[in-house]
Amino acid sequence: MEETLLTHFLLTQVKVQHHNDTAAVDTEVHLLKESFDLLQTLKTDDNGLASFKLNTSLFQGSFTVKASVYKMYTHTLMRPHFALASLHLTEIQQTSLHTRTSSSLEVQAEDRPLVCGAQETLNLSYSIVGEGQGQLHIIYLLLSRGNIVKYGQYSNYMDTMTRGDISFFMEITPDLAPAVTLVAYAVLPSASVIATSKEYITTKCFSNEVFPKEQRGGEGV
Repeated sequence: MEETLLTHFLLTQVKVQHHNDTAAVDTEVHLLKESFDLLQTLKTDDNGLASFKLNTSLFQGSFTVKASVYKMYTHTLMRPHFALASLHLTEIQQTSLHTRTSSSLEVQAEDRPLVCGAQETLNLSYSIVGEGQGQLHIIYLLLSRGNIVKYGQYSNYMDTMTRGDISFFMEITPDLAPAVTLVAYAVLPSASVIATSKEYITTKCFSNEVFPKEQRGGEGV
């Protein structure tokens, strides 16, 4: 069965042959639903070909069409017969602006500097599409002044599509000033790699805090 898909229409051509590969001329061919409900009936031409035009807008989701010289299911195991041809079709869903078509790894961050001396939360989000089942590995590194100051990894067994978030804490110490960079990459089940990074600015940090001089009694009089 050969097919050409136009907008809302499927042009289908079926070739019917005898066991010796000669064309079955002027033979009725029935186009059937999966439930064997009759859709159309045509006759083959001199080349054994029968062409159908099917309005696909009458169907939703996935469906199967069958071509047969028989109008209903016939048990033909022990006698000569014409084989059944079938074609499975799936409706193409339009992609919306909110539908992801590829995998992504992103840093979720507020637009503000990291506060020196504070315990900050850093967040990653991931969306894995079209990978099939397998192991997902995410590795993250925090770098400051050319050095790795923190690292970690996360693993998860995923199905066909997986979404999730990873959070970890980081104390912002003076050795991280004036900036720290988060680098993360994910190794997908297909062995493909996706990556992301984000630079954070820190507030001013001092290694040695300076306190106001304690005023003694009688001073400044």
